[in-house]
Amino acid sequence: VDLIRSGQLEKAKTILEAFYRDSKTPDPNVGLVLAGFYLSNGQKEKARKIYQDVGLKLEGPEACILLAKTYADKKNYSKAESVLINCKKSLKNDPQLLAFRAGLYLIQKKTNSAIKILEQILKNDKDYEDAAISLGSIYENRKNIKKAIEIYKEFLKHDPDNYSVLTALVRIYSASEDDNDALTYLERLSSIDSSNINLKVKLG
Repeated sequence: VDLIRSGQLEKAKTILEAFYRDSKTPDPNVGLVLAGFYLSNGQKEKARKIYQDVGLKLEGPEACILLAKTYADKKNYSKAESVLINCKKSLKNDPQLLAFRAGLYLIQKKTNSAIKILEQILKNDKDYEDAAISLGSIYENRKNIKKAIEIYKEFLKHDPDNYSVLTALVRIYSASEDDNDALTYLERLSSIDSSNINLKVKLG
C-alpha cells in the first residue's frame, strides 16, 4: 500500500505478483488489486485470468462484474452477459450483478430485457435504489409517467427518505404542473436537507 501511495507502482506490482503466485491459498482481494494493475497496463488477458480465478473464491460479485466489464468495454456484450449469467450459483440473484446486466441491455437498447431484470431486482430487494431509479427513468423516457410514479412511490414505502427518488417525483410533478404533489415532495426533501437554499427558494 505504501509503495502504491508513493507512486512506486511497478515495484508494488512485482511484490503483488510474487505474493499471489507463491501463496498456497492466494488472497482473492490481492488478486483484484493485481488484476487492476494489469488492466491499467492494457494486459486484459492477464486481468481476466485472475478475475476468473478469484470469482470462485469471493462471496460477492466484484470479480464477475469486473471480468464482464473488460468485455463490455470492447463492446463484446454477448461475452459480458455470458460471464454474468455463468457466475457463481449463489450470486444468481445478486442485485449488483443483475444491475450491471440490466445496464448492458440498456446500452444495447434492449429495453424490455432490462425492465425484466430491474423488476426482478426490486422483487427481491425492494429498497435497491439504482434499480428503482433506472426503471422509473425508462418509463419516464417512454412517457409512461403514471408507471414511473408508481415505481417511485412503491420504492418510498421501503426507503421513505431517499433523496434521489423524492427528487424524481418533484421533477415529474413540477413538469406536469401538479403543484400540490410537487410541494408535498419538496417539503419532504427540505426536511431531509434543511440547508439546501434552492429547496427553500422553491418552497418560498
